[in-house]
Amino acid sequence: MKPEEKIKRENWIVTVGRLTYQKGIDYLAEVAKEVLRQNKDWKWFILGDGEEREKLETVIQENGLEEQLFLKVSCRKCGMVF
Repeated sequence: MKPEEKIKRENWIVTVGRLTYQKGIDYLAEVAKEVLRQNKDWKWFILGDGEEREKLETVIQENGLEEQLFLKVSCRKCGMVF
């Protein structure tokens, strides 16, 4: 994405970190479900990877959050997007 490109600003939550048990990803999954269920126009981006990734993918699928909760392994130039 070029800096001059305009992106629509919405209600975004961005989480960056390793997706591991020690980071409390199980709590993140529960919170994300509730926040996004109550705020249908919000988007949540999770940037990172780890052994808890599959758990988050399952939460996304089981709760129909595919249009709101996004997992990305990495993000180059994140500052230009977020």
